[in-house]
Amino acid sequence: MGHKQSPVNIGFAKKIKSEPIEFRNYDQVLMNGTLVNTGKTVEMTVVPDDPLKPLQIAGTDLPSEYNLAFVNFHWGSEDHEGSEHTLTGKTYPMEMHMVHFNKLYGKQYMDAVAAANGEWDTLAILTFFFEIAEEDNKDMDVFFEALKSIKDQESKAGFKNFTLTSFFPKNTNEFYRYNGSLTQPDCYEIVIWSLFKASAIFNREFVCFNDLSSS
Repeated sequence: MGHKQSPVNIGFAKKIKSEPIEFRNYDQVLMNGTLVNTGKTVEMTVVPDDPLKPLQIAGTDLPSEYNLAFVNFHWGSEDHEGSEHTLTGKTYPMEMHMVHFNKLYGKQYMDAVAAANGEWDTLAILTFFFEIAEEDNKDMDVFFEALKSIKDQESKAGFKNFTLTSFFPKNTNEFYRYNGSLTQPDCYEIVIWSLFKASAIFNREFVCFNDLSSS
């Protein structure tokens, strides 16, 4: 392991970037998506309605354009903890990672990771923290219906007619940026992390995550 391991605590002294990330094609209504209970996380893959318009991020000093590979979630058994990263020492009930790969290294995630051979700019991961609120978010109904059907490890469920922006907080302009590693073994230091300052909202259906069996 090197000296840029993740996750970390983001302290008060860390500078906030205020130039918005450029989200390309994220407003598409996704016609095909899959949720998988891996036993350690819930992994979500999506297929854009238009295959010629991949979900992509760019700008804000990112060295390339990055295509979305998958999304995963990290949560705990208590409402006040579960996130991997912390902001000024605060933990959140959930943390979501949108994992993107540098398209200069390949057209698919695994090909890009292999071709990059450990380069620091292989991946760009967007991190969203979640709070729990009482109000309903009808935009999330499709997601939670699929989630309820993957209680068993290795089970999967499909969903349709969903936009990933349903997960976004109201303000995506301010975020913290640092170079770090994957949070799972072998913890390769190949990630540009962007952690959003504003938290997103789940309603009480968040408890569906705690109904999932895990290893």
